Amino acid sequence: MADYVSNAMTVLSAQEAWDLIVPYGLSTVRVAIIDTGFAIESELDSQAKKDDVLSNRVEYRNFVNATDAVNGDVVTTTQPPSTLNGHGTWCQSICGAPHTGSGMAGAAPNVEFLCYRAFQDVGNHDWEEIKYAIKAAVDNGAKIISMSTGERWNAPLTGADLTANNHFQDAVDYCYNNDVLFVTSVGNSYDDLDDSSTFWIPAENNNILTKLGGTNEDFDNIWYEGECDPPEDCPPTGFLGSNYGSNLEICTPAQNVYGLYGNNYFSTVDGTSGCGPAVAGLAAMILGLLPNLTPQEVVNIIKATANTDAITSDENIGRKVNFEKSVTAAIALLETNYIKNTRNQYPILKDFDGVKINLKDFDGTTLY
Repeated sequence: MADYVSNAMTVLSAQEAWDLIVPYGLSTVRVAIIDTGFAIESELDSQAKKDDVLSNRVEYRNFVNATDAVNGDVVTTTQPPSTLNGHGTWCQSICGAPHTGSGMAGAAPNVEFLCYRAFQDVGNHDWEEIKYAIKAAVDNGAKIISMSTGERWNAPLTGADLTANNHFQDAVDYCYNNDVLFVTSVGNSYDDLDDSSTFWIPAENNNILTKLGGTNEDFDNIWYEGECDPPEDCPPTGFLGSNYGSNLEICTPAQNVYGLYGNNYFSTVDGTSGCGPAVAGLAAMILGLLPNLTPQEVVNIIKATANTDAITSDENIGRKVNFEKSVTAAIALLETNYIKNTRNQYPILKDFDGVKINLKDFDGTTLY
């Protein structure tokens, strides 16, 4: 029995990338998912579901009102910290449900997970607790952190909003300074991130190298559903759709993204929350091939190999991520013995779709 390959993975050319890596093998990469909560063994009703989210989970900790605020409380298989585990479980399965042949195929077959519950629900945050979770993930060996949540505040920031943002920025800087890649999605309010009167956390924070906009399921336009109903379910702007802005550089599907949601059902869900875990998985495959790459170099490969065609929206959400092209580039660099070079001897990949990629000088906007 083959793993189910979702539409999102199909349009991202993930299967082609998985086929490419077979001769090379991948080292294991530790990824931390910072989220609402995660399904535990007693809540899962089939072996396939247990395989998809438990077999590669190294640790589960709760940081929400934890007894040990800095390190969190270890979650056992019998004491879930909450039942709000749908969103976190979904993100974990998208990023790295193992390719065991019995469930779904996550973006990366080579990840192990730190699953850290750091907020009670999407949009309900204590950013100091989130800071502790992020720093603990770095200290416990995560090379990539994926967090799909956010808030919209009035700008300039003052008072409690400023304090909260300082907590989060401190954690992001800790990742950045320890060579840990932080991946996030940009939010679901169809809001203009260039609007100086508002501030979106984390979409507008510094030192985050990967911020994902969201497309429709056909991967040819921005994800947008219009006004939301009922009103109590509306995001801040009253609209459902990917946030957008001039600084966004890459995007993945945010509509009908398949994963294990909650305890016992596979489902397609809308939202840019599914974008970050997918690209975190791609980054894990690249690091599995080239463990010595820096986060910036990993992101450079992903951005340089993103497609430029067929995003027809006037609202910028970036170029379309392409798993196959990114992995092809990583393999080409591996075959140039990149990992044996010093940091001052960067190879140039000259013949990848006619594009030259210089990892030393590529700034994320110019193709050499």
